[in-house]
Amino acid sequence: MREFTERYIFREHDTIRRLCRPVRDRLDVAYVTYHRITNDGHWSALVDRPDWAEQYVENAYYQIDPHLRHPDQYDPGVYLLNDVGSTDFQEMAQKESEKFGIYKTLTLIEKSKDCVEMMGFSVAKNRPGLLNQVPYLKLFMNYFKQEGAELLDRVQADPVDLVELKGAAFQPAKDWQSTIVKPSLWSFLREIKWPHIDRVQTPLSKRERQCLVLLFDGFSGPQIAEKLELSHRTIEHYLENVKNKWTCESRQELISIARDLQRLGLL
Repeated sequence: MREFTERYIFREHDTIRRLCRPVRDRLDVAYVTYHRITNDGHWSALVDRPDWAEQYVENAYYQIDPHLRHPDQYDPGVYLLNDVGSTDFQEMAQKESEKFGIYKTLTLIEKSKDCVEMMGFSVAKNRPGLLNQVPYLKLFMNYFKQEGAELLDRVQADPVDLVELKGAAFQPAKDWQSTIVKPSLWSFLREIKWPHIDRVQTPLSKRERQCLVLLFDGFSGPQIAEKLELSHRTIEHYLENVKNKWTCESRQELISIARDLQRLGLL
């Protein structure tokens, strides 16, 4: 952990700081952190506060950090994570946030079949909240990954092994989720008469959902087949099943509904 921090947090500080300048200068963000955890426990991270990273490693806070866990423990979406973790972690977070001048943290979580990616944004005390800036933070996350691709490739090729670092704590029982659970969100959508509510609640299989997400992300049928190591015919079968379940007249209508669900954090 110490060697990783030295190689990528300290030596690459100028590059990380440059990448984070837009949210710091324009959105009043005081601290930015990026994490990627693969299903086999490979963790890579970039943060723009070396002083905090040094404190984190020096005190082995990673041993009680509830965010360093298997991707299956996460749901994609937007989270305020100030109330996550054990009492020890909460006490540490409170103490260190005051010391380093970073307070409320909003985290964006994206998932794929191989990993989870998280980007956290903290504001200084008495600064405006971040909830009304979520669309801009999502744009920044894409920008960060594109502009920092060369550095991210190097970091991800030289990860920390969380299985070795944390042992059984890498796969704890799932004890946190978004403040509003999905059944409540579906009920909310029904009560406000969201037009797609009846048809999209028909359950999709795991493969159907994977195909739909990749289709929405812009992959063609042959590309999805290659990615999932299935035949093109099988992919078309899954997508046709989704189209029938959701009573869509066309592939474009299917993508449109998927876009609405993705915006709501339900896909």
